[in-house]
Amino acid sequence: MSDIQSIFRQNDPFEQLVDQIIEAESTQLNEVKERKAEHEQRQAAVSDAGSKLSSLSSTVTDFRDPSANMFNPLDVSSTNDNAFELTVDEMQLEEPGEFDINVDNVAQRDILLSDTINNEGDELTGDQIEMDITVGGETQPIQVDASEAEDNQQVMNMVVDEINEQFDDVENGLQASAFNVDGQNSQISIKSDETGSDNRINIDGGEEFGFNHLNSEEDLNARFTVDGVDFTRQTNSIEDVIDGVNVELLQETGNERISVFRDQEQAMENVESFISEFNEVNDYIREQTFLDGESGERGPLQRDRVFRTLMQDLRLDMSAEFGAGLSDEEKGDLPDVAYDTLMEMGINFRQNGEMYIEDQGQLEDALQSNPDDVQELFANPDGGVLSRAENRIDEFVSGSGSVINSLENTIDQRMDHYETRVEREENQLENRRDQLRDEFTEMQQVMTDAQNQMQNMQAIQGQMGGMGGAEQMMMMQ
Repeated sequence: MSDIQSIFRQNDPFEQLVDQIIEAESTQLNEVKERKAEHEQRQAAVSDAGSKLSSLSSTVTDFRDPSANMFNPLDVSSTNDNAFELTVDEMQLEEPGEFDINVDNVAQRDILLSDTINNEGDELTGDQIEMDITVGGETQPIQVDASEAEDNQQVMNMVVDEINEQFDDVENGLQASAFNVDGQNSQISIKSDETGSDNRINIDGGEEFGFNHLNSEEDLNARFTVDGVDFTRQTNSIEDVIDGVNVELLQETGNERISVFRDQEQAMENVESFISEFNEVNDYIREQTFLDGESGERGPLQRDRVFRTLMQDLRLDMSAEFGAGLSDEEKGDLPDVAYDTLMEMGINFRQNGEMYIEDQGQLEDALQSNPDDVQELFANPDGGVLSRAENRIDEFVSGSGSVINSLENTIDQRMDHYETRVEREENQLENRRDQLRDEFTEMQQVMTDAQNQMQNMQAIQGQMGGMGGAEQMMMMQ
């Protein structure tokens, strides 16, 4: 009894006892939470694996596209980097080639300049200024009331503001500026937004400003020669002369050369990039499906053997010979290629499923000498190694019936189940906590009542003891 009383004398004895009891009775809740956490890890791992496999599938699709030239990429260069800015559209590049080019004139924007006008003069003031300006087939009326203007500079600024406002929303428009040339005189400059004679500026009116073109109409266009053929273009961006090459003309030149060439280095980088992405997926699957026989530690996907099986199948698909799985008749329809397997061009697999370049020189020689055969081995729609791999990955990740989708649905159902159980267990424990609090409160009341009764009895006994001593005193007297 004294031990219980000492407990009650502690600070918040009830909550400490309740917490200890609830903790002891939380074993089942903790087990459910542990299972739920395991499924959360599994859920995240399945999602990540699906994303990585989908990315690999997209890469495989790119490699299977012949127009992407992944094994025979072309690039472009020139003998004068200051004269040209070159970009390529690999989808349109077909064969290497060299093109002699001579740029006689780069395209320019049309510029109109006014006379030099004294800022403090007043010959422009006092009248209504009107003119029609046309550029690129778009005409805008310009009207300025200069009746209250103080000087020519104010009038010129008003005209410039009106021109810019009228052409603000005009496609292929123009821009006007007033320049103070020497502190005393100014000129108005009107410049087209785009190059070429189609964007030449024409003014009807405005004689008081004396506008004149800075360049001839002919000089507004780009003029150049490619392999002896003369070309004229409205712009310096030339996209329709050399297939797959966009040539931006930067300056006039003498005889220069633009070369389209096979980019052996880029081809190697493409293959290495594919190998790296494949290995990233392979390593991730191995990390998520591992099992330590000694410690018992396992990855979140260790029980999902379908992932390891997939990687094994992919390795077999890509290790197999060209046309594997086809009938003899179907194989007869395939093109003749210099390589039947990836191993023959220097690519192999390690025991852990990792793809690697076993013979760098052999691969470089294949990409240099037979890029089309490499393309067929990898990407032929019927017998290529990537065709088989793409089909297998797509079955795994694509559509509502895929392995990934089925796994995610199953895990979602289990997660719902565990969340319901956690909620139920927590509610039961909370009810148990309330019950314990009530029981301890009742116990405290009982103890308090008993203590009060004992104190009362002791007081009565004390009183009675005092009375007995008085009687003895009286008898002795």
